[in-house]
Amino acid sequence: MKRLTLLLFLLLIFTAAYCGDTAAKTPSLGIDPSALGAAQKEKDKEQKEIDALLEKYKAASDADKKNIKAELTQKITAREEARIKREREEIARQQEKLKTWSAVLDNEEKNKTALVNTETDNLITGKKTEAPWEKLKAATEKKSGDIKNKALQKAAEVKK
Repeated sequence: MKRLTLLLFLLLIFTAAYCGDTAAKTPSLGIDPSALGAAQKEKDKEQKEIDALLEKYKAASDADKKNIKAELTQKITAREEARIKREREEIARQQEKLKTWSAVLDNEEKNKTALVNTETDNLITGKKTEAPWEKLKAATEKKSGDIKNKALQKAAEVKK
């Protein structure tokens, strides 16, 4: 019971520390804010085009409405496909974070005795111990930077 309580406490501390640091340093998607700004500008541009087509549709004759509706459908389809793609990429990023977290936790569970002995020795001798979540945080931040760079490269490729 004590082990479970300790594990839950450590998990709570890790989550609070990780979320607080991550929120302060990077956006939740792990993408550069300037890239997010460019994406928002693109969304705004698409919405203006859709709004313009809608106004054109309302003012059009019955003969022209069919063509305008097809164009409007095409724009909305492209917007929805882009949204779904972004959300799938976010799911993939979150799944990768969970894999990393799970692997670190599995490793700690396998080496629990050594971790406990090291922690005990460090407490007795007065040495500062690096908490396991600090190692995970460092690894996750490195991986987040890699994801950020990949996202920026993809954004640059799309613009070409």
